[in-house]
Amino acid sequence: MKKYDLFLSLSFMFFLTSCGISPLDSFMKEIDAGNYSAAVKIYEEDILGNSDKEQEAINALSERLQKAIDDYNEDNKTYDEACTRLDTIEKTEILDYSEVESAYQKLDSLKSSKTAFTSGENFLSSNRYGDAYQSFSEVIQEDTNYSAAREKMSEAKTNYVSEVCTKADGLIQSNDFSEAIQTLQDAVNLIGDDEIVTSKMRNITAQYRDDALSSAKAAFDEGKDYESALRIISDALSVIGEDETLQKAKENYEEYVPVDLTSLEPYAENGSMEIGTDGINDILGNHYDTYLRGYMDITYDCDDCYYTWDIGGKYTTLTATGIVPDWCKGSTYTCFFKIYGNNRLLYSKSNISADTKPFSIVVDITGITDLKVEMYGNGTSGISGINSAICNVMLQK
Repeated sequence: MKKYDLFLSLSFMFFLTSCGISPLDSFMKEIDAGNYSAAVKIYEEDILGNSDKEQEAINALSERLQKAIDDYNEDNKTYDEACTRLDTIEKTEILDYSEVESAYQKLDSLKSSKTAFTSGENFLSSNRYGDAYQSFSEVIQEDTNYSAAREKMSEAKTNYVSEVCTKADGLIQSNDFSEAIQTLQDAVNLIGDDEIVTSKMRNITAQYRDDALSSAKAAFDEGKDYESALRIISDALSVIGEDETLQKAKENYEEYVPVDLTSLEPYAENGSMEIGTDGINDILGNHYDTYLRGYMDITYDCDDCYYTWDIGGKYTTLTATGIVPDWCKGSTYTCFFKIYGNNRLLYSKSNISADTKPFSIVVDITGITDLKVEMYGNGTSGISGINSAICNVMLQK
């Protein structure tokens, strides 16, 4: 009886083997059917514990991962079907997580690539050449559409370059250099260095540079309008970018921007004067941001109360506003100040009283290197005394 049972068992095993049904085949059949629970049961009962069979199962699952990706790439499976296959394999928890995750990433990359290819075709058929070029450039080399995408990208580029150059020419006809350059720069940013585009941009940039320099000069020549000249040059630089010629022009016009004397450091001083940047009000309530104030009583034994600056002979005009500070209202005293250039008296104002209204000061300082300001108060400051003050003292070329 035992011999008969052994014979039947061996016969059955031979039958299974002869039919080609192995535990691995059964395991993979369930994987392909999406039955991960049944697959895991076969793995645990008939494969687990046998290192050779375990490795065969791992290899087979790895191959299925790649096949799912390939099937999607070759349009044999949809994206969802490929994901289902990967999900089944992941749930068995037999392969390393990193291997399965890598497969998902490859599948997603292919999906994005194929979406880009479809978008590119749609853009191309709609004559949206820039968008078509961008989409075709996003098709990855692993995508079966890659070769077709390269060909269509070249077609899109040719049409896009023609379109961009035509648009730039139209903008130049409208004297809109800024928009023309930006249009060409956008093209370079998209397709990279293209000889046709870069050549046209060089030519238009040169035209725009010359136009900006000419316009700035015309603005400045009409009443030394340095503000308009600087605005024109700065606008050109913002469009063109770094440009040595425009930068030099900007620096030249910046020399005409007024300089507040209080921002410069005096190299000599004597007595009691104040350089103020905290603001001051006059007797009418007007406010001034910066000022020079003299408060030393002239009756004191002091020959000079002054500050002296080296202004390098760079300026031609000094402008300021002379005032009596608001706290000196009601004073019965008078004060005065003097402005010297190279030891020569250029301007003076005396008998300034508490009811003296603000007055404008304009002094020719052409060729002056040493600028000296003497200022005096009178009486007891803060009670009944008076201070002299000149505000917003500006030096201009």
